[in-house]
Amino acid sequence: MSGPEPERSIGFRLEDKMRIVIDPGHGGVDPGAIGGGVVKESDINLAVCKKLQPLLLADGLDVLMTRLTDVAVPLSERVRMSDDFGSDLFLSVHCNSAMSAAAQGIETYLYRTGGRFAKAIHFGMINEFSDHIDRGIKSAGFYVLVKTKCPAVLVELEFISNETQLNFLIKNENQERMAECLSESIKEYVNG
Repeated sequence: MSGPEPERSIGFRLEDKMRIVIDPGHGGVDPGAIGGGVVKESDINLAVCKKLQPLLLADGLDVLMTRLTDVAVPLSERVRMSDDFGSDLFLSVHCNSAMSAAAQGIETYLYRTGGRFAKAIHFGMINEFSDHIDRGIKSAGFYVLVKTKCPAVLVELEFISNETQLNFLIKNENQERMAECLSESIKEYVNG
């Protein structure tokens, strides 16, 4: 018969693995933006995240995906999953959209915390995809950024509403490059 579980202070775990939640934005009845009238943002988000997950696992991180298929997961559930997991970092992956078909570029959002994490993600993407417009790091009150207990960042990979960028986003090799870039950026943050 084992004794009572030892008391733990906030942030303390018996395991030493860094825990990260990867959140493929949208899903199911919420496809997000639609590119070219047919491509769902939720599908691109999921494709990149499914390529990112094994890279992070190979780097020794403990990874939780908020969804693995095209299903709707309420924002409050995504936050609950993150908090229950005891996550150290939360990364939400999205594609941007605008009324103007000319809008393009990569941007990253945070709320009040996670500045160093946001910089690692954003500048990793900008350095890797130097031919893309740098739309900067911005503050926003997105639910998952506000409500998660750990540093949280939302990255907008590119504009799905721009035909050129849509063609970039749907290519498997570009999705692999984005996943590799995000993985390297996370590793840089963790080891920094």
